[in-house]
Amino acid sequence: MDGSGWRRSRRGRAAVFGLALVVPGVVALPYSALQAAVVSSRPGRPDVSALDGKVTLTWTAPAAAGSNPLDTYKVQVVPTGRVLTVPAHQMSVTVGGLENGKAYSFTVAGHSAAGWSAQSAPSATVHPTRPNIVLILTDDQRWDSMDQLPATNSHAWHRFTESFVVESMCCPSRAATLTGRIPPHTRVDTQTEGARLDERRTFATMLHAAGYQTTFAGKYLNGYPFGRGPYKPPGWDKFYGFTGPMTYYNYAVIENGKYAHYGSKVTDYSTDVLRDKIVAASKAADPTRPELLELATNAPHRAGLFDPNPAQRDKGVCANTPFPFPPNFNAYDSVSEPAWMAGELPKDEAGVIRIRRATCETLRGVDDAVTAILDELKREGRLANTYVVFTSDNSYQFGEHRLLEKGDLYEESIRVPLLVRGPGVVAGSDARLTSNIDLAPTFLDWAKVAPPKNFFDGTSFAANASGTSTKSPSGVLLRGCRTGRTPTGAAGVCGGNDTNMGKNWGLRTAHYKYIEYPDGYRQLFDVIADPWELKNLAPDPAYATTMTALHNQMVALGGGK
Repeated sequence: MDGSGWRRSRRGRAAVFGLALVVPGVVALPYSALQAAVVSSRPGRPDVSALDGKVTLTWTAPAAAGSNPLDTYKVQVVPTGRVLTVPAHQMSVTVGGLENGKAYSFTVAGHSAAGWSAQSAPSATVHPTRPNIVLILTDDQRWDSMDQLPATNSHAWHRFTESFVVESMCCPSRAATLTGRIPPHTRVDTQTEGARLDERRTFATMLHAAGYQTTFAGKYLNGYPFGRGPYKPPGWDKFYGFTGPMTYYNYAVIENGKYAHYGSKVTDYSTDVLRDKIVAASKAADPTRPELLELATNAPHRAGLFDPNPAQRDKGVCANTPFPFPPNFNAYDSVSEPAWMAGELPKDEAGVIRIRRATCETLRGVDDAVTAILDELKREGRLANTYVVFTSDNSYQFGEHRLLEKGDLYEESIRVPLLVRGPGVVAGSDARLTSNIDLAPTFLDWAKVAPPKNFFDGTSFAANASGTSTKSPSGVLLRGCRTGRTPTGAAGVCGGNDTNMGKNWGLRTAHYKYIEYPDGYRQLFDVIADPWELKNLAPDPAYATTMTALHNQMVALGGGK
């Protein structure tokens, strides 16, 4: 540049003076306007979503493409320099063959008859990983209550409509979920046997060994920490587990091996506290590694002997929600009932409606938690690569068959919601018979982790969730445990109910429910013709062959022992 500030090009007449472009016969443009013109002629900065070994990009067309229409886009992978081309109408592409855990960004340029545009601004940096897995596990939530979580229910899910738990009590059910095994194999058959679980072999330890960073927040197993002191169970990098009474205020949590106590302030509401633990853990997670997150709320479980306790903001939101009584409310079997049910008296209608409304309002806090977790995953760019599973540890009786609580093998105790979303998952309804012992093998299937040989009792439903029609299991094994109070008035090993059912076994198929009691009494329901389970077919000799076949099937699955 000479002393006057002029610089002449070799071609002759164009010059830059200060901040203006001067071309003979053309009005001079300030440099900022020239820069803006260049920027507007290039594609928009691509949005990126990392997946397993690949990244999906979308972008917008240049704001000022000129008179020559674009025919092609060129996508360049940083830092490899790899280039892909796509037709101009597409404006999206999935780039495969990428290395999990490695950092990538991308630029896009458009082509027309005039040549290539400038490259777009680089995308955000992303890291492909194995898919993330999020389990939302509620407590005592019925399968028919998803409309009480309006935000969660509005998402597109693959909904398993015939989903059950192998045992309808919290502790045995949660042990089965963690391991994919039936109660005889977990050795956790009651509410008081959580300490018997071999915690070294759970889906958490298996995924952690495969490189997953893992976080648990909520209700683990009844009785935790089992007199062992404040410990962190194997497989969890971060662990926030309820200890002692599990309620909504005034509770204790063992946080990574140390006790923490929460009081009665609005900010101590347990569902919100647990939600924030999961969100914070995800926010701080290493982007080069996949995540396993489990939120196990106490909601909508009763607050000790009292009704469920909604967050202050949600009190009254279900005051006008109708809860019509089903045909089996306070009903007696038209043919025959087990002896223990003779002591079950009709339940108060007003009391049942009150509990149902409190349950509905308490679920709103869960709804908020699901929204917050999904929003955080989206903010991190992880959501597209995340499988989310929503389910419950068991269902709940609201006066059906004159019963409250759970532990029995009627539909109201064993049937739970099971909703799935994630990469490749197809929205819709699915009548595949599923059990909570199917969760662990499904998680390993998604993560491409080989399961331990001959370990799982459940089977993966990953293919079904992706829209592949597979043969449904022929039946789901059921274990019942519903006990009364001890002579001192304390709760028994499976709850402190008005009557004592003890333990029993059952089988749920697509057509029948079959139940055996230790005293030899049996029940058989045609769940298609009699979905309310009001007519026991077992005394009818015409069903003798059917019951024999169902008994043999139940035994083959590990029941009846």
